[in-house]
Amino acid sequence: MEQQVSYRTVMVDGISIFYREAGPKSAPIILLLHGLPSSSRMFQPLLKRLADNYHLVAPDYPGFGHSDWPDPKQFAYTFDHIAQLMNGFIQTLRLSHYTLYMQDYGGPVGFRMAMAHPERIDALIVQDAVHIATALAQTGRPAGRSGSTGPPMKKRCVTTCCRLLLRRHATSATTQTLNSMIRICGPTSMHF
Repeated sequence: MEQQVSYRTVMVDGISIFYREAGPKSAPIILLLHGLPSSSRMFQPLLKRLADNYHLVAPDYPGFGHSDWPDPKQFAYTFDHIAQLMNGFIQTLRLSHYTLYMQDYGGPVGFRMAMAHPERIDALIVQDAVHIATALAQTGRPAGRSGSTGPPMKKRCVTTCCRLLLRRHATSATTQTLNSMIRICGPTSMHF
């Protein structure tokens, strides 16, 4: 049975954030982070297909889709700032635990969110996202459409993120999954 998708907005730090939501509130939560140059609209078919079993939340970043488009002179369009705003979005919706689905630009945003609050993450789903530690560490690559950049990301982002998740989910299956993810992620040397 196809589920209805709701379209909502919420204020976070004075910015209106639009999001799509589907599925029962009591079901496991999947937070869907979109890529560039897209919006939460890219997840519309997925929201309808998975809503029978999951509570799905797909926000638009500021400057994307139906969220506010703050002036770049007054809003830093950086991965750090967008991740901070998305963490505020999560707090506003009172989502305490969720699976983080990251696509394209969702990778740099989502890994920053996971590093800031690993206790919230139940699982990671990474689809065609920037997740190699050296790519995340690059300066000079802004998020959104402005020319601003933020401070460099820690070079061992993937390592740190996976270790924090491993501490929370210490099972042999989780260790095997994280080690597989690390091998896929690229040239880093990590052992659990």
